[in-house]
Amino acid sequence: MIELEKNPGEIEIGRLVYGKYLFHQGKRFLDNISVESYYNISIILCSNAVDIFINVLAFCRFGSDHTKEKISDILNKLNKNIPNFPYAALNRIIEARNGVYHRADLKTYSVCKEIIERAEIVLRECYRDYLGKNYDQISLVDIIKDLKIKEPLKRSEDYLTNNEWGKSIISACESFAMFESRLHNRVNKQISTNNSGLFWNTEVSWQFMARKLGIEKRNIVIGKIDTDDKLRIFSEHIDEQVNKKIVNLARRFDLFVLLGPLYEDYKHFERIRPLYHMTLGGFQYNEGDIEKKDYQKEDAEFVFNFVLNATINIESKLNPIEIRSLDGALHGIIE
Repeated sequence: MIELEKNPGEIEIGRLVYGKYLFHQGKRFLDNISVESYYNISIILCSNAVDIFINVLAFCRFGSDHTKEKISDILNKLNKNIPNFPYAALNRIIEARNGVYHRADLKTYSVCKEIIERAEIVLRECYRDYLGKNYDQISLVDIIKDLKIKEPLKRSEDYLTNNEWGKSIISACESFAMFESRLHNRVNKQISTNNSGLFWNTEVSWQFMARKLGIEKRNIVIGKIDTDDKLRIFSEHIDEQVNKKIVNLARRFDLFVLLGPLYEDYKHFERIRPLYHMTLGGFQYNEGDIEKKDYQKEDAEFVFNFVLNATINIESKLNPIEIRSLDGALHGIIE
């Protein structure tokens, strides 16, 4: 540890979390080996994460804000002030970003991968040696705002650290179930179940059915339900069930649209996840299904990362929607 003028506080930790998030997103762009512009975007995002770390370190080391200075000047100050400072590795990714920004100097995939892998190693060392923070313990879960979603996902991360794969997956699934419930609640309030275009031309007409079957209502007997009445009740029941299916399909389609590029991951998540569902009593799952599937580390990591990425990416799109009457009176807000 080096001597700091100011120890990292809540704001600084928040910046480190955001920096780690940018680095995490940058590495996802690196996964696309076939598209040159994609894996070069990884350089930009990962370099921005390094930029955040450098500014946080400068603030803690010197006790003042340096964000209005050029990043190269801040790097030089830190290099002169801190013995054995990893200037070369940090400057290399900053320079690579500048090349993409200003000269459209696109790197090959192998060069991007090597620069980013080296930068991540250096960041881990710097977090530990200069700020006294464990890079792995700075949780991206902290970015999530909704506590009902955040708390089970944080438990999943803790279980993952403790090598408890089944418990990690169950907690991540609970988090995703809470998130789906939130999305479904928005859909229910945004899509009317009455007079909606979703249900256009889906009605089951009991009068049409009666006419086709040659049923005529001749005598009305008080207190007795005849065939015509049964047919009407049956057709109304069909109508109700059809509409429920349409609404459920709208919910699912809404989730697919919001998932966007994570749709392929969602299909894999659906294939390997254990049986679970939400009830009035809360989250329920099948204990025996966990033991039967015999989950391994890669399964737990995939499920946790999918739920984390889906939640962070979608939550940022869920702007509060005000429900107002024609006279402008506020009746409620959809979160």
